[in-house]
Amino acid sequence: MKKLLVVFILSFFLTAIAFGQDITLAKDSSIAIITGKTKIVYYNNDEIKVFDKQGNLQHTFPGIRLKNYGHSINETEDSIKLNTESTAELINLDTNTKMILPFGEAGDFNEEGIFIGKKNNSYDFYDHTGKKLNTKSYYSVVNFSEGICALQASNTDAPHLADKNFNKIRELYAYYKGPYSEGLAYATNANYGMIYYLDTKGSEVFSVNAKEGSKCTEGFITIKGNNGRFYHVNKTGKAISTKTWEDAGEFSEGLALVKDNGKWGFIDTLGNKVIALKYDVASSFSKGAAIVKLNDRFFLVNKNGAAIDNNKYEAAGKPGYGSFPVQKDKLAGLIDSRGNTIIDFKYNSILYMTEDRVWAAKNNKWGLLDNKGKALTEFIYQGAYDFDEGFARVILNDKVGVVNKAGKLVIPAEYKSLSSVYKNTIIGIKPDGITIYSIK
Repeated sequence: MKKLLVVFILSFFLTAIAFGQDITLAKDSSIAIITGKTKIVYYNNDEIKVFDKQGNLQHTFPGIRLKNYGHSINETEDSIKLNTESTAELINLDTNTKMILPFGEAGDFNEEGIFIGKKNNSYDFYDHTGKKLNTKSYYSVVNFSEGICALQASNTDAPHLADKNFNKIRELYAYYKGPYSEGLAYATNANYGMIYYLDTKGSEVFSVNAKEGSKCTEGFITIKGNNGRFYHVNKTGKAISTKTWEDAGEFSEGLALVKDNGKWGFIDTLGNKVIALKYDVASSFSKGAAIVKLNDRFFLVNKNGAAIDNNKYEAAGKPGYGSFPVQKDKLAGLIDSRGNTIIDFKYNSILYMTEDRVWAAKNNKWGLLDNKGKALTEFIYQGAYDFDEGFARVILNDKVGVVNKAGKLVIPAEYKSLSSVYKNTIIGIKPDGITIYSIK
């Protein structure tokens, strides 16, 4: 069998020879040709086109980013094998239409639907429609939060904060981590053991000698000091008390988890203990209740530390939106913040409820339930995420797809990763590798 010819060129006019006939394809920037007995395939500007020997276009495959090796056409010439680069797609979940993006790496949407794409070691900002927002690319970036981003034009330029029009607000003298939350952003200088909180003009509000700091939540920040002890400060950097803790969480519903001598309890915004530090495990509050562990049993408590009911559980998972995954008799179910059973105890594992939907597991596979416990899918998924604007990501055969609230797989599980949802739009990253395309 005659070997396939693969030619790599850059030109404005491409001439290919098949069966002794000249086929002139007036296309620019063509970088690869695959010739067979009856077909010729070429790649140009992120697009594959297949022609017959007379030069008639038979197939077009847009938005394919090819590597410069490893492509071929099979012997019967009814398919082509292409070695593709990682590819980013912007997917409309209403219409199932896709926009191929000019890069293979992308970040998640921020709260305004802006995301970052990476191409050739530089970064650009895009909105959820795929529109590029900046006019020049950047060496390093941090996405917008509360309308402010961080930029570095090149490795020799100083990083700076910028507004939505990419105008400089202020140069940064510390390593910006962000995000902005309640008007403050987090920055560090590890060389000096310092952390900083900046206002929206980039000015330092306060700084402390510390290892780490949290984002601002409910007007307070959790600090891990250089001695490894934790404490809380207000938005001016003033500690709410002189007490420090072995561990501590962020404020939620006016209370924060704190740990000392291996036991957990809760403090209020003045630093007063409101629930004694006596629990082996404790969650943050969710709709007025927290799940705690004492004497090898889990139970719900209210904000006074009183047990909400007499029920005890063998295990508990992370709560959310007022729903609490718990286990009894070695089976998992879901209860609400009053202790009422939402989902019966008949699963190996279960997650909290989002948008009236619950993920539960049987035999190490996950399936979707409605808010009454009715199964909406088979138990087939390796993993699943929270619902977000009516959609949830799922993992199947080590790839990621999307289901709707009816449990229908609306985006097939063929992606390396998928973003969160913004206005029924999602960013998908297809992995690099060999892909077969039919050209019958």
